[in-house]
Order: sequence, then C-alpha cells, then structure tokens
Amino acid sequence: MRALNYYNVAFDNKTKRKWFMSYVGKKSTQFESLSDWDFRSVGTMIRLKQRGQPLSETHLAFIESTIADLSAKAKVERSTSRFDKKVEETEKPKVSIQERMVLAASEHAGEINGLIDEFILNGTEIDVSAYLKANDVSAPVSKHIPKWFNNTINELKEYVEGGDKQLTEGYSNLGKTKAKKLIRMLEAIDDACKQQAVSSKVARKPRVRKEKPASVIAAKVKYMREFAELSLKSEPPVRIVGASEVWIYNTKYKKLQVYRALGEGTLSIKGTTITNYEVATSGAKTIRKPEETLKNFVGLAKRSLGAEFKALKTKESAVNGRINEDSIIFRVF
Repeated sequence: MRALNYYNVAFDNKTKRKWFMSYVGKKSTQFESLSDWDFRSVGTMIRLKQRGQPLSETHLAFIESTIADLSAKAKVERSTSRFDKKVEETEKPKVSIQERMVLAASEHAGEINGLIDEFILNGTEIDVSAYLKANDVSAPVSKHIPKWFNNTINELKEYVEGGDKQLTEGYSNLGKTKAKKLIRMLEAIDDACKQQAVSSKVARKPRVRKEKPASVIAAKVKYMREFAELSLKSEPPVRIVGASEVWIYNTKYKKLQVYRALGEGTLSIKGTTITNYEVATSGAKTIRKPEETLKNFVGLAKRSLGAEFKALKTKESAVNGRINEDSIIFRVF
C-alpha cells in the first residue's frame, strides 16, 4: 500500500502508460486508442513487477486480467472510431502552451524518478544537472519539474524526524542515513532546474531579423519628382537606402542639403526621414541664385560637389533629415 501511494503521488498517468507499453512490447500498438487514465492502476503494478518487488498471485492475476480487459476495450474503440473519426477530429480539445510545458515537465520528472529508483536500489548517485543538460530541457519546462518532488521531500523529512508509523514502515528499507542523502539530492533538483533555465536562455540563438527591402523602407517617402523651373529631376528615394551620401535641394526654401552616413555605415529611411547620418559632417546652405549656382553642381563627382558646397558664402545650418513634396533628391552616392 505504501508503494502504491508513492507511485500515485509521484507519477502521472502518462508515465504509467509508458510502463505498460514497455511491458506488453510489440502488442503496444493495439492499446494506442486508450486514454492515459486506463493505465493508472495496472501501470503501477507493472512498474513494481519490473523492478523486482514481491507481488502476490492476486496482483499478478490483476495485471494479466487488466491487459485482457484493455485489449477488448481497445478493440471496441477501434471499430467505433471508423464511424465517428470526423467528429473526434472536430471536437479534439486544444492543448495550451502552458499545459504542454507541464506535460513535458512530468515526463522529465518520471525519468528523474527512474534515477531515484537506481539510487535506492543500487546507490547510484543522482546527477540531475547532467540529465537536464543532456536532454536540452528548456527554461519554461525546467521551472515545473521541482514541484513533482515536494511531497517526497516532505515525507522523507518526516520519516527522518520519526513519529509517523506509516512513514517509518514505508521507508524502513531505505534507512535514515540513505534517506538524508536522498533529501539532499532531491532538494538539489530545484537548484539544478534554475541553473538549467539560465543556461538554456544563454544558449538560445538570438532571433535573426529579416531585413526589409529598400523598396519597402522608402515606400512612404514623399518627394518632388521634377522641378521644371530649374530643369531638375529627382533620383528615386529607394537609392538613399544603403548610400553613403545624398544631396537634396529644397525648392521652397532654396536650400541645398547634404547628408553623410555615420562612420562606416550607410544611410537609411524611417517613414519620411533620413536616418543614420552624421550631424557634424551634414548640413544645409541657402542658394541665393539657384538658376545660376545649381548649374555648377550638376554632374559633379562626389569630392568636387563637396568642394563647391564648401565654397558657398551663405551660412551653413543643421539638417533634420525630413523629406517632403518640396524636396528634389539631387544626387546620391
């Protein structure tokens, strides 16, 4: 009874299903239609039998009769499912992400319990950290694992302190020295899971952002395509994205603006504003006689254009990066 209570608290029905399937071997496929609940009792008995625990003839007969009953039940469910398969598919409940995390945690807890059994039977040390790392357990799953061992830790502590006859009888085969060591191992599971949560987050690859094409980045830019008064035509704004230098002429305020990329980077656009330009090397100057002066700028190379701009007598002012319907994208390099 003590063993049955232990397995009922420490393991879920999904784990007991695994024990059952392992026991029946090749016949396991015929039981796939059954729910985890069907294996709650027989799974525990099978676990006790497989681990060499003494079972009475009644218990052994229970295992065999239950297997026969479940086989018959599965056969009925398989024949029924042919007719209402579509209904089952439409009514299948959705499992939330949180529920998936808890289920995954219970599976790992079952494996760790296997390590605990090995310690009890053979004295094999439990290395939960190595298990979590080897199985690449994620942070959300790790935080759910320790709760599966809280009841066992509490029971072992009560057993060590004494006073509970049932616990004394149930853990008498363990001994208090070994029980104390097991308590330390079980309490270390919490620290191991916390460390695994940190490690798995650090090891996770950073999300790679997909770069937007230049046509999408410059899609919202409003500019003047052509200024007939001075026979000027704009470069397409898409060329600004990735450029090192751009010249813009504001037809309303008669200002020639230059934007130079910051450091070794390139220019870009956010909405209708040029970004990534260096304030110290960018600027604007008023053109007093644009119909005459701008003729000297047309067709110049990058360095020559900068020299002509520097030679202008008007005062240089700061730029704000904005492009609008009055802007001619004069040159792009």
